[in-house]
Amino acid sequence: MAGFVCGLVLKHPTEKTLYLAADTVWYEGVQEALDQHNPEVIVVNGGDNQFFFGGQLVMNKKDIHEVQKAIPKATIIVCHMEGVNHNTLTKKDLKAFLIEKGIADRVNVPEDGQSYII
Repeated sequence: MAGFVCGLVLKHPTEKTLYLAADTVWYEGVQEALDQHNPEVIVVNGGDNQFFFGGQLVMNKKDIHEVQKAIPKATIIVCHMEGVNHNTLTKKDLKAFLIEKGIADRVNVPEDGQSYII
């Protein structure tokens, strides 16, 4: 409904490959990007933001789990949560889901202002 998505892959010989998935949901284009670039760090927009009419704008917890299953050795960081009023997935709920699936050590949900060195 929103149209095309645009992700970005950053590569450098002395750094880990980074994939910024941006505003997207899990679909074959994300799988293709993961297969092609084999990123070691992935940043996805979570929050399960919803259109007033229609579907989701960014990844929900199942989409994030699909990313993790597709490339289980990568470090995943979920951002873009609880920042706008059309988020339907909270950090608390996502963290509980990640613990339930046994992947909380591979998927990071930063608190406001938190940063990572990976």
